[in-house]
Amino acid sequence: MLKIKDGKLIHAHFCFALPEEFYLIVDHDTSEIENLTFVSDDRNTVIKVTFTHSDKSEKEDFTELCNDCEFIPEGRPFSIRRGEGAATGLFYRQDDYSYAYYEELYSFAGSAVNRISIYIEHSAKSALSFENILNQPNVKAFWNSVQYF
Repeated sequence: MLKIKDGKLIHAHFCFALPEEFYLIVDHDTSEIENLTFVSDDRNTVIKVTFTHSDKSEKEDFTELCNDCEFIPEGRPFSIRRGEGAATGLFYRQDDYSYAYYEELYSFAGSAVNRISIYIEHSAKSALSFENILNQPNVKAFWNSVQYF
């Protein structure tokens, strides 16, 4: 469950503000994974927040993701502090350069849900580079609003 307070969505272990000028799509698939998906007007940029369970470390999950989906990591996973907690971040892309991604994985003690993934996906079809998307005021404000605790 998410609580809404002061314009932020709050979970027991993190909070974030809704990204401005994005549409909210709530995914309810048949898996145990719950997602909040935000899509830009031009549909070239997607921000997804996922609540899930993992018994692996963040680095192991990134390695498995890149191997299974044939993504190319852009560097090594790194630690990033937001609020009181630290997540593991990674930039990666599809091998044909059609999409670029930035993702943060944050783990905490829990049984059913113990992992939060937040990622941004950007299509190469856009006139803006991935770096320019990350530096747009609304996207930057979203990332700056994320706090882990």
